[in-house]
Formats: sequence, C-alpha cells, structure tokens
Amino acid sequence: MGLVSLLFGFNGRINRAQYWLGTIGVNVVNWVVMLAMAGTSAVPAEKNPAAALAAASSQLAMILPLSVGVAWIAMALQVKRFHDRGQSGWWSLLPIAPVLLMVGNVFAAIAEQWPAERLFSSMGLPFLALIVISVGFFVNLGCLGSKDGPNKYDHTPGKGGGGPVFAPGGAPSGASGAASALFGAQSAIDRAVAEQARAAATPRVAPVAAAAARAAAPGSFGRKASR
Repeated sequence: MGLVSLLFGFNGRINRAQYWLGTIGVNVVNWVVMLAMAGTSAVPAEKNPAAALAAASSQLAMILPLSVGVAWIAMALQVKRFHDRGQSGWWSLLPIAPVLLMVGNVFAAIAEQWPAERLFSSMGLPFLALIVISVGFFVNLGCLGSKDGPNKYDHTPGKGGGGPVFAPGGAPSGASGAASALFGAQSAIDRAVAEQARAAATPRVAPVAAAAARAAAPGSFGRKASR
C-alpha cells in the first residue's frame, strides 16, 4: 500500500505497525507545524490589537485546513484498521456523538447564559463517554492483532487493491465474472460439437467392426465358417 493510500484512502486493510506509524507521524508533523506557527506569529495584543487580530485570523486560516487534514487522515487510518480487524469502518464515527453533544452544550450555555458550574457538569457524561470510546479504540485498533486470512474488505494487511475479496467457490463479479461465463459457454459448445461428432461416427464404425469380427471368428465344430 502506497503512502497516499495509507494516509488518505478508506479502502483496504492496515496492520498495527502501519496504523501506529501513520498516527504518530501525522501527529508529530501537526505539532511541529502548530508550534512553528505559534512562535512566528505571536504578537502582543496590548501593544498592537489590530496586528494581533490579523495574526489570529491568518493563523485560523492555516489551522483550519490543517485540522481538517489531520482529522481526515486519522479517520482513514481508523477505518482501514477496523477493516483489518474484520469490523465495519463506520465504527470510526462513534466519537463524533459525544463531541457533538459537548459542542451543543457550549452553544446552549452561550445562548442561555449558563453559569460555569452548569456548563462543566453538562460536560461530564459526554466527556466520560469519549474517554471510554478512546480506550476502546486504543485496545481494538492499537493493541489487538490482525484477523488471519482475507476478509470482505481486502486481502492480508498492506496487500491487494482494497476491494472485496471472495472466498474460493464464491460468485465472481465484474469483468472476471463475464470472462468466466464466456469461457464456460465456449467449453459447453465445444463439448456439444464433440458429442455430436462421436454420435455421427458410431453407426458407421459399428457395422464395419461387426463384419470384421465375424470374418475373424473361427467356425463352429463340424461346420464351415460362413462368408
């Protein structure tokens, strides 16, 4: 599997080593870029508020696509790792539910002017759910091994083209299925032609063979052989 497919594709399977290499590598690059941006564009707001606002706007313009890219890569790695475990990649969307709940609580707190205590208490349950989901992802994706053999998502991890795999004897599909059907029909036609040829040749051969057998057979005791 190539680097582009590893980081951005959602098809196929990856093993634990590929998952950790991709995850650690992307996070290291992300933190280096974030620290570099924070160090080069830091402007004291009390000295030049307009410059600080412009710097914050430019940082947001750069951080937003970077965050989207990191989230995409993390999702792609998780989906392929779920495939390697023989599970649906839709499980990677599970952390979105508590995150959306926390974001909704923040907007509700702003709109209704909640006190800080109420806002913090509303974050407890979704935050706990997010921790449980994160631990489950860590164990399932980062610690447990691959499922042996091919599955419906791909061949062994890191190999194959990322398409569904059929077990031996399974129904073919696409171009391979059409080619198999064509060759099967051609073989059936060839067998039918051969059967007709043998059937047509049998009546002519049988009398000749019978006559030769009668001519070669010895006569009965005390009688001459008939010709």
